[in-house]
Amino acid sequence: MRNLLIIALGFFFLVACNNENNKKTDYEQYVQNEFVFNGRDTCVYDFTYGKYIPSVQIDSTSNLATAKYVRYHDYDTTAIIFSKNYIVNLCLSSRCVTQEKQDTIFGYGKVKEIYFPEAYLGFAYDEFEEMIVYSFINFADDLWFTDISTDGLSVTSDVETALWNYLPFTSDSVLATVKIYNLDEKNGVQLDHTKNVELAVWDLMRSFFQYPMYGIKKDNFIVYSNEHITFVRPYGPEGWNNLSSVFFYGYTIEDETSLELLKTLFMNELKKIPVTDDVFISGPE
Repeated sequence: MRNLLIIALGFFFLVACNNENNKKTDYEQYVQNEFVFNGRDTCVYDFTYGKYIPSVQIDSTSNLATAKYVRYHDYDTTAIIFSKNYIVNLCLSSRCVTQEKQDTIFGYGKVKEIYFPEAYLGFAYDEFEEMIVYSFINFADDLWFTDISTDGLSVTSDVETALWNYLPFTSDSVLATVKIYNLDEKNGVQLDHTKNVELAVWDLMRSFFQYPMYGIKKDNFIVYSNEHITFVRPYGPEGWNNLSSVFFYGYTIEDETSLELLKTLFMNELKKIPVTDDVFISGPE
């Protein structure tokens, strides 16, 4: 009986060790996987498919997809590899929604999701760990994920660095005003009241980056504009770092705190826009 007990315990420990080793092997294989182009493929055309394979399968002929790209994988071994500009343009053509929700994909509990609905791309932000824990994209009718590891290092940073200058503003808003007028039969059009609204900064960003901007010197101001948004700054050296007002779809932004926020985001971009004199050209007499 004693010998049987020893054999049974030995078998139990052997199985337990094997299970533990299998878990460790699976985990190590998972975090050591590499993104590899198929053959000599590159991201010349904004995205391409590749492989997501264990590093032990890498050899001298493997063409690795580095952090220069935004890399995702499916539940198997297929990878999809994007250029960073492609991801930036996808997001800037989309709305941005932030919400708290229960993570049903990887079980991180409650996360803050930063989601771009038209791009079908998002991030899960773990507020307890104070970091983005993974990114996902629904592309070509499939769901793809960034790599995940328990040490906080993941290729989620691919997508983060592509959107580095924009992600901090996804939840921001600015104070804007719009004047409401009434038509009075006796006195004509009269100002009734001024309405204050909060505008999402992401909406201003979309309008700024998705449409060409033109700069015109008019009187003592420089006006940068497209069909959706207009920035006004004083003319002269001091005006380079100042905004007088911003107009967006009929709303006026003149609040000092809001203008400071918009200066942080847009001023360097405005400086890149060529400015011409506002010259009226008359038609033929």
